[in-house]
This record gives sequence, C-alpha cells and structure tokens, in this order.
Amino acid sequence: MLKNIAAPTLVIFGNQDGTVPVEQAHLFKEQLPAVQLALINQCGHFPMYEKFDEYITPLQKFLAQGG
Repeated sequence: MLKNIAAPTLVIFGNQDGTVPVEQAHLFKEQLPAVQLALINQCGHFPMYEKFDEYITPLQKFLAQGG
C-alpha cells in the first residue's frame, strides 16, 4: 500500500528507536515514490523531544520545499 502514496513524504526516525525498528524507515524509503528520509543518531522513538534541533531542521527544509 505504501507504493500508492504519491504525496511528498518526510520520514524522521531515531536510529536507536526501541519501539519501531529503524529497518521500517528503510522500508518507507524503498516503497514510497516521493520520500525524504531523515535518520537521527543517538535518538530513540521521540526525536521531536530527544533531539529537537536535529528534528526541526529537516522538517523546516521539507516544508519550505512545499512538502
């Protein structure tokens, strides 16, 4: 079903996510036709809280592109 999503998509994952394995992020990268993937090192399941500065940068860039 992921291949049916045509909208630009940003996927942000913490490399050390203990809830959703980072391999899922790579699955999104492989399956979504218009995806940008941002992986954040030394970060778990909540990058928006754990690494805000590293989270907000790709989000702002994505939104500035009209994502």
